[in-house]
Amino acid sequence: MSELMAHLKKAQTAVLATVCSMTVTACATGPQLPAQVNSLESDPFSIEWVHAYVGKNGISVTGTVRRSHGRYGIISGDLEVAAHLEDGSVVTSKLVRWGTFPHRGSRRASFNAQLPVAASSVVRSVSVRYIKSKSI
Repeated sequence: MSELMAHLKKAQTAVLATVCSMTVTACATGPQLPAQVNSLESDPFSIEWVHAYVGKNGISVTGTVRRSHGRYGIISGDLEVAAHLEDGSVVTSKLVRWGTFPHRGSRRASFNAQLPVAASSVVRSVSVRYIKSKSI
């Protein structure tokens, strides 16, 4: 019986260590910020989801875009990712590109941006919008 108790004690310790490490990892990224998507019906794709987290080096923003049905070829332009104060003014912004769209299947691509904000605690929200290339 004592052998079974010792085995259970080891298992409990392993589970507790795993849960603690997961909790520390989750807290390291900081709180999630509200994200606003500004898109138009004429955009060549839709911005499906956006997540923004406060981190050590600023704000980390990730998301996915989905190509509109029936649209093929190269899509020019960029995504503008911006960090906003409570009054709506822009603290910083960055132009980023999305990854490669697959030729078949989901028509989704991911994007990410790192917004270097020194006092990221003052940032209240993040916005993402498509900007059409001026050359086309």
